[in-house]
Amino acid sequence: MLRPSAGTLRLRSLRDEDLDAVITWVRDAEELELFSGPALTWPLTVSQLRRTITTPGLLAYTLIDSDAGDEALGHVELATVPTTGAEPRLARVLLAPAVRGRGWAARLVALALEEARAQGLGSLALTVIATNEAAIRTYTKLGFVKVDRPRPDALAMRLDL
Repeated sequence: MLRPSAGTLRLRSLRDEDLDAVITWVRDAEELELFSGPALTWPLTVSQLRRTITTPGLLAYTLIDSDAGDEALGHVELATVPTTGAEPRLARVLLAPAVRGRGWAARLVALALEEARAQGLGSLALTVIATNEAAIRTYTKLGFVKVDRPRPDALAMRLDL
């Protein structure tokens, strides 16, 4: 599979055709829970995902290796104008199974943080399933701190940009 240098990974705006790839990356109900919490239901469909990404103020991005073409390798969302009155959020971070375990999650989130700064956001919040230790390590490494436990199965984290 691909072995990009750190400089060749970049985000581009999500395209409709990326949705087909994203739903194949979620292989079972447990992975769906890690990806979306209780927001989406198994089996994940393109129509479910399309509904979430059309939320006003939500920016959805696809990770690509610009040296290797335009193949979707990851997905991330920024809720820049939260509808609940909460602060902006990092949401639904996911990598293609073929590129997991290579440290790309940190790069994907770092690129999303760069985009959040470019959008003028001063902070980001996120909610992560408490058993998703790899994600928690990635977020902590990038400066997020635990701030709350909104549900028994989840942690809230925050980062000042």
